Amino acid sequence: MLPKDFLDYMENMLQDEYKDFIESFNNNRSYAISINTNKINESSLLDILPYNLTKIDFSENSYFYSEDEKPSKHPLYFGGYYYIQEPSSTVPGNILPIEKNDIVLDMCAAPGGKSVSIGSRLQDTGLLVSNDISSSRSKILRENLEKYGIVNSIVLSMDPQNFPKEFNAFFDKIILDAPCSGEGMFRKNQELAKDWSLEKSQRLSQLQKDLLESGYRYLAPNGMLLYSTCTFNLRENEENIAYILSKHNDLELLPLSIPHTNKGYNGLDGCVHFFPHRLKGEGHFIALLHKKNDCPQERKFSKAKNKKLNKDSLNYIKNFIDELGLKTLASVPIDYNRFIQIKDMVYYLPHLSLEAKKLNYLRSGLLFGEIKKNRFEPSQQLAFALKKGDATSVISLSARDKRLEKFLHGEEIVIEENLKKGYYVLALENYPLAFGKFVNGRLKNKIPSYYRTI
Repeated sequence: MLPKDFLDYMENMLQDEYKDFIESFNNNRSYAISINTNKINESSLLDILPYNLTKIDFSENSYFYSEDEKPSKHPLYFGGYYYIQEPSSTVPGNILPIEKNDIVLDMCAAPGGKSVSIGSRLQDTGLLVSNDISSSRSKILRENLEKYGIVNSIVLSMDPQNFPKEFNAFFDKIILDAPCSGEGMFRKNQELAKDWSLEKSQRLSQLQKDLLESGYRYLAPNGMLLYSTCTFNLRENEENIAYILSKHNDLELLPLSIPHTNKGYNGLDGCVHFFPHRLKGEGHFIALLHKKNDCPQERKFSKAKNKKLNKDSLNYIKNFIDELGLKTLASVPIDYNRFIQIKDMVYYLPHLSLEAKKLNYLRSGLLFGEIKKNRFEPSQQLAFALKKGDATSVISLSARDKRLEKFLHGEEIVIEENLKKGYYVLALENYPLAFGKFVNGRLKNKIPSYYRTI
């Protein structure tokens, strides 16, 4: 049951389209995947997946799948080669104009779909800073960035309005998927409809304005900020865009044109609305802002100055890298200056690190592995970060091989080849999935129990 105030508002807003809008709530939902093109190209993934996928014409690298299909059960989903999303939610992370070497901020990033898309499109260059104010949601965000192999990334859990002064005019691109009243998700989640009120929407509108002001402050000259919500009303959308434009003369609204969407209201034609009666997806709003000021900005980065690897740890890691035949990571040769050690844990930092202090880090870069009893054990996060061709010690199985399913369930498997004892990458058709240790004809399982989801 939808709130009467909401229905009255939408009838006044949509007018002739209102009937079709209401009828769309009786339609079945749509489902989609977004391809992690940093790890696999579209054609290769489509050749492997056994599903009936249909290209989405309003979002890049994204495909519809049928409700009765289960892409979350496939080994390549385990390995982070694609992300499952609501179809309209695939758009924000795909439409922000990302260029290689961009420094990007995702202000309200959890659970991580937009960050995954942005990280994939950066192609291992630049830096992605993904933040969420909720510590519990930030952990999910961190896990998703790890699973999808986004190495040049930093995960924070902070109020984005309280970032340090070093973030001012720092980011080339910012995405602000703002907390909202969730009207676009009412069909998907009826609990949101029960919790909706005009008063709540008005409170959120003020928060959104404050976040937009913060985003403007963090945006570098000539940078772009994508504002999005999953709600319909104008007070949380066009009115906020009009507000921020009125406050800052160096901001302009860049026009967006996306199939099956409605142009913005109140004269802001460059904005777009996603309505469930116009496309196969839920509700969304998007606006793209550009800071016209092109004065150059000097940004400061730092390098790890302490906590370097000790001599023994360095030797263990070099031996592991040689044993695995690990040639590249994040598309470049291994840089030993990017390693740091905290107690027994070894991390591989992004090639760019922030100089700002008082940041609540959940992760910077990649958990590479752990020093254990005078040896090195690689992490599953490192396996997620590997791409086809990164390593030479690979055991590759086909999707039809039952041993692959057993291994991803946490079992060890028999390997008939005569191999040297040591670590190997288990792969599906040479696409890395996990580590195993080969001993006496068997590949011992190294997947932590909390990753065994298939």
